[in-house]
Amino acid sequence: MDTPERSSSHQRKSPFQMAAASPSGLSSSQSSRPRANPTTTERNTPYLPTPTEIALLSLYPILLIFGALFSSLSPETRSAPYDALRHAHAQDADLAPSYFARKNNLFNVLFVKRGWAWISVAFFVFLFTHPATRDSVRRGRAVVRWGVVTVWWIFVTQWFFGPAIIDRGFRWSGGKCEVAEIKIGLGEASGKEVLTSTACKAAGGRWSGGHDISGHVFLLVLGSFFLVQEVGWVAARWSRYLREERSVVMNDGAIKGAGVEDLAKREGEQEKEGLGLGVLDALGRGGTLAAAVAGLSVWMLLMTAIYFHTWFEKLTGLLVAMTGLYTTYILPRIMASTFQGSRLSIRLSPYQRFLFNNAQTTNDLIEAIPTASRSPTFHPPNNFATKPTDSPINTMARNQHAMPPIKAPANLPELVRTAFQKARTNGDLLYYPTQVALLDVNSVPFQLRFSPSLASKPKGPPPTTKQDASTLSPNANTNPRRPAFDPFDKPQSGLLISQLPPSHFLVLNKFAIVPEHFILATTEWREQTHLLEKEDLAATLACIGGYHAYHTSGKGNEGREQSYGELFAFFNSGEHSGASQPHRHIQLLPVERMRDGLEDVAVTAGGDDGEGTRNKWDVLANKLVDGADGGTMRQFQLPFKTFAERIHPGITAEELHAVYLKLYRRACAAVFRTSQAEDDAQYEQQTEGEAKISYNMAMTRDVLVIMPRLAEGAVIASSGTAEGESIIGKLALNGTVLAGTALVKSQAEWDFLRARPEVVVDLLGRIGVPACQEKSKV
Repeated sequence: MDTPERSSSHQRKSPFQMAAASPSGLSSSQSSRPRANPTTTERNTPYLPTPTEIALLSLYPILLIFGALFSSLSPETRSAPYDALRHAHAQDADLAPSYFARKNNLFNVLFVKRGWAWISVAFFVFLFTHPATRDSVRRGRAVVRWGVVTVWWIFVTQWFFGPAIIDRGFRWSGGKCEVAEIKIGLGEASGKEVLTSTACKAAGGRWSGGHDISGHVFLLVLGSFFLVQEVGWVAARWSRYLREERSVVMNDGAIKGAGVEDLAKREGEQEKEGLGLGVLDALGRGGTLAAAVAGLSVWMLLMTAIYFHTWFEKLTGLLVAMTGLYTTYILPRIMASTFQGSRLSIRLSPYQRFLFNNAQTTNDLIEAIPTASRSPTFHPPNNFATKPTDSPINTMARNQHAMPPIKAPANLPELVRTAFQKARTNGDLLYYPTQVALLDVNSVPFQLRFSPSLASKPKGPPPTTKQDASTLSPNANTNPRRPAFDPFDKPQSGLLISQLPPSHFLVLNKFAIVPEHFILATTEWREQTHLLEKEDLAATLACIGGYHAYHTSGKGNEGREQSYGELFAFFNSGEHSGASQPHRHIQLLPVERMRDGLEDVAVTAGGDDGEGTRNKWDVLANKLVDGADGGTMRQFQLPFKTFAERIHPGITAEELHAVYLKLYRRACAAVFRTSQAEDDAQYEQQTEGEAKISYNMAMTRDVLVIMPRLAEGAVIASSGTAEGESIIGKLALNGTVLAGTALVKSQAEWDFLRARPEVVVDLLGRIGVPACQEKSKV
């Protein structure tokens, strides 16, 4: 029901996901699975700026060199008188080589002279208006960095325990205030006039001799690159224009991604809610203002390079600015482990500090201790030294897999509803209204829907092989099973609902049969045919829980039934599951919108006992577990086997993943017992990689269900003609079968199945493991 055409695929796992897949009872050194991906590119060195930062920083010396060359080669500039004491050309309008060569030009007076105020205003406007910086912790850190850079600007240009560094450097290199020293000798001025350039000019004097660090170059470089870091980098990462990762040095010398420094594991730089936005939209109003200030700073830097100061004065201005930037942005990456250790030592109990001091691996240190530091104080078992499974390191190894909770947007139903209405109005999605009938399937009310307009549904591009894809672009993907067209790689902006950090986003289904049908997709490429990871399951449950919480809190639930706040989530995996896209995605349907059209529909066939069965449809998955013990006792006799277990809103990601694996293994066993396929016993220990079977998974707030599949659909045929069987069509089913719904695409199919509901029972028995087999083991 999501998008047309499917193709097979193959997953490329990141080191993080490979590490996270290790059993929770093993330390990193004990796990048999690799901890790193041999195809992963080498990390950037933390001692130097990243390649993107280097490219941006190189702009400054290039501008200075260009300015020096232009000044030397331009006839107007060379012929203009130059005052070495004032570090400028003649200021007379008739003699100055350019308007920008005059110190009284408006850009210099109104912008550069008040440069730090402009930079600060642009920074704070962005900080308090952009969605990427709404987190209070992130804002606090940004303000601290602004404070550090501001202090450096004050030290260099305004005050450094007396005269500023620029003034001290001038004096230390032999400079002096000429006129002021004469006045001092005559008793007309005090010694303070010779200490700073501002006081010297106020006394009617001027600096002479000495080395005058270019304050303009210093300010413009420091300010513009500060905005690049605090605005440009944040907006680029948020909108996925930039995927470059910074690195930090750990205590043992290992180089890790900068995300390990964050104790709360907020994955801050990976919260890319601006996926698919244009440049201006990604920047926002605050970012646009900051970009204008940074751009004007770069322009004025070029004017300074051409018309003011000697090359050496401009070089020292650049180096002093670089010193402040390196201290603020690069040095902390080298000292990240020191900062982390000092913060932790304050919060650790004596036993937790013992664990910290005796950590034997980098993972023990950076992942286990933060988890322990947030836990209540605990005491080691008396015999922990003699039991390897109870050792401090093993305890930390188990803790390191505890995943922080994933939170869905608090107003998720409103986001979905608004996005759907807007996308439908703008033509970004296609909605196919349906007719509905309720059929009796072994006493289960089962929806049959028909959309006449589905015949005109657009076809997606055919699956593309590696050879075909390589001809499409110079950087075509190297994954032999990833299609050339991936609708979830750069989703259409009109369909995007929200990001769900750290690894997913929410997007509308472009071809909607149920209103407000939306999809949870992985941000990076992941295989639809591979086993789900705990992040996938936790993100799904977060959406279900967040959707329900919004309505139970009273928001948007006025006058509506309690079920309005429920979501039905389903996942299609494998060639027989009804999957249509190879990029991993889980689909979510508002249960109340699945009821559309049922208001006056009664169950057709033998289950109808009048008004008692009218409108009794409910999500089938919720009926597949017994509320008393959470087992898999079947309340209704279905024609196919399912495996279900009760879950609860407070379940951890690790527990949820364990339930999923347990049900998946039971489904595999049922398939291999039923089919003629050779039993692949590897599924009994499998926790990742390509699934051994095709299956559908369904999740609600209370239940997780897996249904093994043997076929995507079955032929609809009538056997009452003289010529024998007559083919009417084919019923294809995906994970919505676990909601108790099916969809037909032709009038003939619709008419036949409504008149012969017993045929639906037979068709359902062909797509999965027949329920009659091994019935006693259910």
